[in-house]
Amino acid sequence: MKTVFKNKTFFYLLVSLISILLFWNLYALISTGNVWAILPIFIQIVLLILIFTNHRYARVGIMAWTIIVLIGASALGLLASLFDIGNDLIDSTKTTNTNDIIYKLIQLIVGVLILDFTRRTVKVERIGLTESEQLQP
Repeated sequence: MKTVFKNKTFFYLLVSLISILLFWNLYALISTGNVWAILPIFIQIVLLILIFTNHRYARVGIMAWTIIVLIGASALGLLASLFDIGNDLIDSTKTTNTNDIIYKLIQLIVGVLILDFTRRTVKVERIGLTESEQLQP
């Protein structure tokens, strides 16, 4: 069984996004010395290996990574920012950074789009079968 990307544009955009995030985390590791950056680096390397080898768990890996990292983390960050806005209404001496809210909202939208495109265009197929044989149970 292997993973097949039906949309090559989505494939290149996804690999580009993961690679950019990988290089960003490598930069964070080198510049700050934060050893916790090793965890996302390891996950992104494993995800890229699964994608490039067309491993049958690449689809599941992409979906899990998207749900946890892009959707889950940005949704929790957005919720925290909205709580900050509520605190700002009570304590008018603080101001909320709207750029942070916009960034988290964009990250959430990108995560939902990646999840939707992965669900619709990435398929796991048996090796050596024709497309009509793939559809039969």
